[in-house]
Amino acid sequence: MVPQENESDTRGMAASIITDSTPDCPKVLVHSEVKGQEGNYVVDINKVDPSDATQIEIFAFMEYQDSIGNGVGDTFGSYHTLKSMLNEGKHYRETTPEIDNADLLLSIKRNWLSLLTDKVNEYSDITEPSVALLTRRAKSLQKLMEDWVKKR
Repeated sequence: MVPQENESDTRGMAASIITDSTPDCPKVLVHSEVKGQEGNYVVDINKVDPSDATQIEIFAFMEYQDSIGNGVGDTFGSYHTLKSMLNEGKHYRETTPEIDNADLLLSIKRNWLSLLTDKVNEYSDITEPSVALLTRRAKSLQKLMEDWVKKR
């Protein structure tokens, strides 16, 4: 867990596949810590909808996709790609501030697919190498999420 700038409090999440998880019914255990509040949550991946998911659900979904080889190949994982792309613009920071309460990680749902699609569209013409790489990865993530929503 990483302390926020100028704060001693930590925040972060870690995920692991739980023992009774199967390919047909994948389950992920997410451990979160936000400002000293810790929690453990089991997420049924088949129930995650990227167009209506909490932060913990989308984190578990991304971590699971990485674990089965469907991720985007980011060194820090697909969730990192998602957050990096969304944090590229002011709009995301204004409309989806970071959550400072562990309980809210499970109660605030967002349309992650729509947020990501908006960012991909906004940045797809930028040729600066690091932004272009991030946008390519985000497009792969967008396709993964779209395919998942269609499959449901």
